[in-house]
Amino acid sequence: MPDEQERTNTAPNRGGKPFKKGDPRINRKGRPRSFDALRELAQQIAHETATDGSGKNIVIAGHTATVAEMILRTWAKSSNAQLARGFIEIAYGKVPDELRIDLSKLDDSELLKAVGPILARFGISLDAPDGEGVQADSQIGGESMDASPVTDTPAG
Repeated sequence: MPDEQERTNTAPNRGGKPFKKGDPRINRKGRPRSFDALRELAQQIAHETATDGSGKNIVIAGHTATVAEMILRTWAKSSNAQLARGFIEIAYGKVPDELRIDLSKLDDSELLKAVGPILARFGISLDAPDGEGVQADSQIGGESMDASPVTDTPAG
């Protein structure tokens, strides 16, 4: 039969201080009921004054630091790439994760230079032997692409 420790769902006591009446760590408002409420709670916590282990306010360069400031300072000094990137994105904006190119402004040779290497990855060649256009038989995204030479004369 398992002992008392194995039957409980709680973590072992790690020596934290128990709550006392009026303790600011107590969440009197309870669990947030929506994401907006969660965001509001997070912002309230971020604006709180940061304290050290003994409960004293942290003062940096003559001003009292907030929880958000201390988090950002930790991220800025972190060797963790995700935290460092998070700090940079907050400070300077998120790096775009998509590239938009207006292909309508490119002439044919510029278009071939831009699109050719991408199509080559899928086995599509834009270099038809007679210069008439695309020659390909490939699959992209699970759909079969059957392209035949493009000519200026109608099929007859």
